[in-house]
Amino acid sequence: MVPGTPAFLANLRVYGTIILASLALVVMVGVKYVNRFGAVCLVAVLTAIASVFIGVFATPFDAQPFVCQAGRGLMQSDDAGNCTAECVIFLFLYIVLQFAYRDDDPIH
Repeated sequence: MVPGTPAFLANLRVYGTIILASLALVVMVGVKYVNRFGAVCLVAVLTAIASVFIGVFATPFDAQPFVCQAGRGLMQSDDAGNCTAECVIFLFLYIVLQFAYRDDDPIH
């Protein structure tokens, strides 16, 4: 078929109608499942949010764990809350690599 002819356009209308009907069926089936399991998912989300707030307000400040991190990466720490030697090495490498591969550097 040649594009732009009436037969070609009629076929496009048929294909479009088939695709539209199949997408409508998919949406109707999806809405059915969302209506069934929406309340369960809402309870799970609300429980997770409540658990975060309970953990923030119920834990004393001196019992908070010490977090050793370099940038956004978490590192190891010993039981006394000191960063280990590996942490210092990773921190050094993180800083060096951060400056070595900057986006505004025209060389790299």
